[in-house]
Amino acid sequence: MLRPLVLSIVLALVSLPAAAQSWVSGRLMDSRDGGPVARGSVVLLTDGGRFQREVQTDSLGVFWFDGVTPGRFRLRASRVGYNTAQSGYLNLSHNDTVVVDIRVSVTEVLLDPVTVVARSAPRSSAMLRGFYDRKERGMGRYLTRDHIQARNASVVSDLLLTIPGVRSGGWQPGGRQLFFSRAIRSGPGGCPVQFFVDNVHVNRTSGVAALGSSRLAARDTIGMSQGSDPFQPSIDEIVDPQAVEGIEVYPGLGSVPAEFSSPEARCGTVVIWTRRGYQD
Repeated sequence: MLRPLVLSIVLALVSLPAAAQSWVSGRLMDSRDGGPVARGSVVLLTDGGRFQREVQTDSLGVFWFDGVTPGRFRLRASRVGYNTAQSGYLNLSHNDTVVVDIRVSVTEVLLDPVTVVARSAPRSSAMLRGFYDRKERGMGRYLTRDHIQARNASVVSDLLLTIPGVRSGGWQPGGRQLFFSRAIRSGPGGCPVQFFVDNVHVNRTSGVAALGSSRLAARDTIGMSQGSDPFQPSIDEIVDPQAVEGIEVYPGLGSVPAEFSSPEARCGTVVIWTRRGYQD
């Protein structure tokens, strides 16, 4: 009797139905064209929104959960570069399979505003190239054509008096005489500013002569206005501000570049470049 009883129990166990299996599967797709979204994350959430399980989509965007407890649930899908998407509530029965396709949209990335500051290319000429090189090094103080036009000065000395340290030494028949503040202490007329115009030292007799054999020739060349004694000229009678392309100001000998150095440079030097230099 024992053997038939054992056999009956074994047969009964074999004949029991297999445990019910419930599945959830689907695809994660791009909302723009329905293409698969690979390596996306799909999370199974309970009815109350609690995390249960997470899987990753394959190269075709397919995902699946096996052995899911029947009940009410939701799916949440995400992928870098896409907005997170969530399904509606789904009901899963015993031994049931639910197929869900989830579409995700591309994330619009808002960048911070970008301000582009463009620097105009220096006006290219053999004479002005050095001006812009020295301006980049910041050895003195500089006025560019834009600065000059913005000030709309009637004479060059008006431009120069906007620069800290430049002082007026009064008027002479040819115009205003200029000094640097450190030099004016030595007494009126004791240490005037030295001027170079297009590489010519104009405070010297030889310098004025080099600008042209006559006042008319010099005026036609660099925009001079008529004035007084050519051997002690004011910069206002030598250069018209509308003819100026750039100005360099060096308040003392220590800051004066070697190419403009002279015994008189201890008083300070101003280098003026006219539009003639721009046209070279």
